[in-house]
Amino acid sequence: MKFINLTRRTEIGANSYYLEIADRRLVLDCGMHPKNEGDDALPNFKAIADRPLDAILISHSHQDHIGTLPVLMRRQPNARVFMPEATADIGAFVMEELKKLDKVAYVRFASVYRHFRDIGEFMTELKDLLNAKE
Repeated sequence: MKFINLTRRTEIGANSYYLEIADRRLVLDCGMHPKNEGDDALPNFKAIADRPLDAILISHSHQDHIGTLPVLMRRQPNARVFMPEATADIGAFVMEELKKLDKVAYVRFASVYRHFRDIGEFMTELKDLLNAKE
């Protein structure tokens, strides 16, 4: 078993842990530090850049445990994401609110939160969004 603490500091924020068990690689949580910006707000994902993940596990929906999920999903597009149902429900709610408030932010969030099968499915979502009444 291999364990790497990806959290940059010993305080609350940017919680993230890499685990390698047998031939499986996973990350538990991918939080965002609430007081920092840019790379300082992220876990140290560079430490696992050359290790393709099988899964990303999210323990709960606090920002310091889920805040950089879109970043890690972009960097590890083949990793499956697992989280409690209530956490997934919050993500779906955020996505629907973004659709009302800021269509560009919605597209960015949806492009990593939703799992489009192909570019055609993504384009259909964009067309529906463009044709939606304000």
